[in-house]
Amino acid sequence: MSTLSNRIPIRPRILIAEDDPFLIKILKQFMEDEMLEVDMARNGQEAIDLLHKKKYNLALLDVNMPLKNGFDVLREISTLKDPPPAIMFSNFDRPESKDEALALGAKDYFVKHKMDIDDLRRVVRTYIKEDPHPTVVHPLVGKPKTHYPTSER
Repeated sequence: MSTLSNRIPIRPRILIAEDDPFLIKILKQFMEDEMLEVDMARNGQEAIDLLHKKKYNLALLDVNMPLKNGFDVLREISTLKDPPPAIMFSNFDRPESKDEALALGAKDYFVKHKMDIDDLRRVVRTYIKEDPHPTVVHPLVGKPKTHYPTSER
């Protein structure tokens, strides 16, 4: 297992770009419960800035955000040397939005009020495992929370 100083497991990093404070809290807690490192962006420009500063294993992008929308962020992801897979989600169930997201390279598209947490978990685990350029080792993806390690400090 890759470790930092042979003591603390290194976890996959996910970027979540979402402007709804309630959903931010839910998604952040869900991802942390899955033993994933989470960075939050509250608008599209902040997401783009973070994507240029850090390597991500996955990006979860809201379609409608201030400053830059999720499609703008997705276009920017496609210009990166080592782009993370992206999953889009929206409040609106519009086929044209889903089609555009998939055409721009999104791996999946969720409608927020129809989003099932187990489906989201499955999709996140799939793309963490399939990362073609892993920068971290995550031995616990798919295992129950009760098996999470404790750091040795």
